[in-house]
Amino acid sequence: MTGWKANTEFFKIYKGTKEVTKVYKGTKEAYANRRFIDPTLVLYLDAGYRESYPGEETKWYNLVDNSAATLINGVSYVNTQPKYMSLDGVDDYITVIGDGDDNGYNLQTFTLEAWVYIPSGNLNDGTTLFSFSQTGFGYAMDIQLESDPTREYWRFLSNNNGSNTAYATGTSTLTMGGWQQLVVTRTPTTVKQYKNGSLSQSHSFSSYTINYSTSQPVYLGARGYDLAGKPECYISVVRLYNRELDSTEINTNFLEFKGRHSL
Repeated sequence: MTGWKANTEFFKIYKGTKEVTKVYKGTKEAYANRRFIDPTLVLYLDAGYRESYPGEETKWYNLVDNSAATLINGVSYVNTQPKYMSLDGVDDYITVIGDGDDNGYNLQTFTLEAWVYIPSGNLNDGTTLFSFSQTGFGYAMDIQLESDPTREYWRFLSNNNGSNTAYATGTSTLTMGGWQQLVVTRTPTTVKQYKNGSLSQSHSFSSYTINYSTSQPVYLGARGYDLAGKPECYISVVRLYNRELDSTEINTNFLEFKGRHSL
């Protein structure tokens, strides 16, 4: 069970034992509150909806609960389709802190989905799309955008106190100058990477335990431990689930938004 579909006009969604009704008509939405169909969906930022970005300068609201991401150093909102946040690659980044709902973010088993546009191949070692690092424990987990002489790619990184770093690298090439859906799933033994609804790579991957606290932010557009590695990119949608989505669910999510992103 995953996100709502754009062609669904009326339906009921459930959050635990609480029933919530959502109405969808055309491009206008009416929410009973910010709750969605899958209780394992813990973060949903969507620049295409006023409920997520109502126009306040520095807050990008999580549609799942009452928490908000903070736009740092002048991240700009672009109000043309597909509607997105623009990060300049110099000092812009975004922080997200959970409000304690849904038991925080489970970074042992999760799915991260991001819709990303990279204007050019200006990616360096450690350029980071998503990052969590917990200073007190010295653990870090990044999803990085990288380049080498032949291609641009993305990889999952996990390390233990700055040592014993492990990588999982996708085989498909990042799209420069176009929108793409990038998805990473993690379990205690496996990391999978998807692009535009299709599996790119599956890795056997025993990585380190990340002890997440809802008071500790996750980062979009910067490495958490040093706030470096900032990419020039546009981000329209970010979703984080506390479970591994299967390939059918990931493709369904791709089909949900491909039209908005002209794919």
